[in-house]
Amino acid sequence: MVTALFFSIAAAFGAEEVALRSLVETEKNFAATSVERGIRESFLQFFADDSIIFAPEPKNGKRFYTDYQDKGRKLSWRPIFATIARSGELGVTTGPWELAKSKAEPAPIAFGDFLSIWRKQSDGS
Repeated sequence: MVTALFFSIAAAFGAEEVALRSLVETEKNFAATSVERGIRESFLQFFADDSIIFAPEPKNGKRFYTDYQDKGRKLSWRPIFATIARSGELGVTTGPWELAKSKAEPAPIAFGDFLSIWRKQSDGS
């Protein structure tokens, strides 16, 4: 019985670790898409239809980025902390971000820290 309990706990932690790694990889892919294909395109690709951003008031993220003009700017970021709910349904990532005038002019014109709240979609993504 103790052995079965141990393996059940290990399996649960294993699944949680896989979900956490997947979350971090998704955030990294989101950031890479921003650098490679642009701010607008990356946010439209990774945001859920009911996403919320604060700019500075709460707004629908998809609608905001539909009208957003990149103007050649480069937004980069990286997660330095991530955590997930035991259920795997919600996750949070946070870390530093920088905005540059363009890829050719990489000096930051703005910077800060981001916080993303992720929700598993019905299709498992």
